[in-house]
Amino acid sequence: MLLDGKGRQIHAHAIGDRAVRVALDGYEVALRAGGRHDNRHSISHLQLVHPHGLRRFARLGVVASMQLQWAVRDTWTVDALLPYMGPERHRRLFPARSLERHGALLAGGSDCPMAPLGVWSQIRTAIDREGVDSEGPLRPEREGVARTSALRMHTTGAARQLRADHRTGTLTRGRGRAAVLVLLERDVSRVPVPEISGTEVRLPLVNGVPVYEEGTAAGKAARARTAAATARRPAGTDRHRAEGTPGRDDTASTRAGVLPALRAGRRTLQRGMSTVPQGGRAGAASSVEADRTAAPRGPRAGRAVTERIVGLGIGVRTEIRAGGTPSRPHLSPKATERFP
Repeated sequence: MLLDGKGRQIHAHAIGDRAVRVALDGYEVALRAGGRHDNRHSISHLQLVHPHGLRRFARLGVVASMQLQWAVRDTWTVDALLPYMGPERHRRLFPARSLERHGALLAGGSDCPMAPLGVWSQIRTAIDREGVDSEGPLRPEREGVARTSALRMHTTGAARQLRADHRTGTLTRGRGRAAVLVLLERDVSRVPVPEISGTEVRLPLVNGVPVYEEGTAAGKAARARTAAATARRPAGTDRHRAEGTPGRDDTASTRAGVLPALRAGRRTLQRGMSTVPQGGRAGAASSVEADRTAAPRGPRAGRAVTERIVGLGIGVRTEIRAGGTPSRPHLSPKATERFP
């Protein structure tokens, strides 16, 4: 309430349905206390939203900031989530269309630098929920958005969230408008959806001034620098690679190393946690978080990956030592507690 009352714009990160509800509750308390003054608060990620929360975004004026390059079928959205969430909640992952249908303002983002900046893949995946390096589509018939919606959320939607819609986001005349635009080598409003991912910029302008031009010496040098930077960056296209864990192009090594640990943890939970509630209040997050810790035998002996599976309020830690052998899963203290 204090920050809202001072006119500050709040940007919250929430992944699971309970976390989203808590963020919305906070915004509603601030709205009741201070009234509406166009603060444009937002919630980012929104991997899972309870159906009762969908209409609250529009009612409270909260922007739904989504990174839909993750809305695909892969290890992280199926193997790591489905066993813990159950099929009913899994069908509602990344509910972009549902939020839009209930009047929410969608804004597209990349989560860069935690994930690579790939705006055209984001736009394409928002539509077909399949992307480039996935194992298949993630319910596009249920939550895929229209092409116009995908383009709008990455232009006018993002501009409004950033309070920059008076200057940019649309090509309109007017005093104070910034001529920030790009000339593309294909018509993204007409090409087949999979081809959107390969879109290239021929001429970007900032305040009407070209800052890169294809074919010139400066343009070729800029393209060479980009290619070199891409070659140096570890392979992978998602947040997990950016955080130092296997990416979508590492499917074989992921399944050989991480998945046995995930499944071992699942078996442990199934044996001992049959009383954990499965409803909408069951968990504050539904994701896989990973970090790397040095292996105990020195920096050159390999690294240990600790997978913390967060779902239904349960933490399972499995260490995968150098060589890919998973240790025995360990239940966190919360694994024996029921969420209120």
